[in-house]
Amino acid sequence: MIGQVPTTSEIEIEMDTVDPPPEARGLAFFAVDHTNTIGLSLDEIEALRPPVIIDGFLRHGEVMLLGAESKSRKSWLAQDAGFAVAAGQPWLTDPDGCGGFTTVKGRVHVIDLELDRSEIRFRFAKARGNRLPGDVEAQHEVTEAFRSYCFEGLNAAHILPKLEEMKGTVQPGDLVVIDCFYRLVADGNETNEVAKMLETIKRFASETRTGVIVVDHFRKAGDERARNRFAGSFVKQASANTLVAIEVAKDGSLALNIDARTFHGCPVVHARFSLETYSFEAIPDAEIAASRTDRKKAEQTHQIVAAWQGIGAAGTTTASDAKVRWGITRQAATSRMNAFLTAGFVEKVETPGNKADQWKLTLAGRVLYAEAAQLAT
Repeated sequence: MIGQVPTTSEIEIEMDTVDPPPEARGLAFFAVDHTNTIGLSLDEIEALRPPVIIDGFLRHGEVMLLGAESKSRKSWLAQDAGFAVAAGQPWLTDPDGCGGFTTVKGRVHVIDLELDRSEIRFRFAKARGNRLPGDVEAQHEVTEAFRSYCFEGLNAAHILPKLEEMKGTVQPGDLVVIDCFYRLVADGNETNEVAKMLETIKRFASETRTGVIVVDHFRKAGDERARNRFAGSFVKQASANTLVAIEVAKDGSLALNIDARTFHGCPVVHARFSLETYSFEAIPDAEIAASRTDRKKAEQTHQIVAAWQGIGAAGTTTASDAKVRWGITRQAATSRMNAFLTAGFVEKVETPGNKADQWKLTLAGRVLYAEAAQLAT
């Protein structure tokens, strides 16, 4: 009866029916039964994995670690993923709105540990208004599906109870964004503390069947491979279901290096932030390929000009002379010349009695040299 105070016996019965925590259970609880997978079709086997929230990135009960250097718009990127889920639209489409990664529409909960309320409201309103201009109904729908929490100034001891309280407000398939991880651990290099915090977040995702995106920082220097630059303990890489390591190009575009355990064929996705829509757009592969070709050509031109500096396009040089101009080893210089040979920019000159290979520019190599000279004038 509503308002009636439960008796002592009723409280005891209720306590007896509460399941013990996993660590208090016996070994049989942890056994994985494979017998019910016999005779399943390939589609049924695929369905053994949890449902998708963002295809290629995140499923129910999984944790995704999204890392980048400071000021790389990673918080904007996490919010952008939230908008896609709230609207049930593909994430990271191209400028024409095509392609991208499909999402399953759900509610979004952003736990912001850095920004104050005014900045949180500004960013949401700015992105919403630019992404859904004039569509008041869609703006209302996305707003109703979006929940932001400002935990600025709270320490980890006060934040964790809020995360526990949130278990009663989320439902399976929701997306939870935690921004940013360093605020939950006083020293991001303490393996035990990092492991405990990630285990808490993983348990939250598992128990609620939500998908959790954890925004994190890169170290300022170190390993060139993006996935190895997450600040702090290596336990981060081992704990997350998906790692998205972001590299920022000189032109400000982002390369998302995806390493996902439960998705196959993880690509590298190139994207740029649009100031017009305050959202991210995927850069078409053709544009990336053309940009790489241009950069490679510029690099080769610079190297050829440096190697033939003072000699002229009609002259010859050796790997020993070129290595000095390039500032690299003799072995590296020989490898570079052979690469130019394969590309058709140089050719060997027959020099009887001379042990060192002589190299001269081909017509294609002279064209590069002339282009560089023209740009210099």
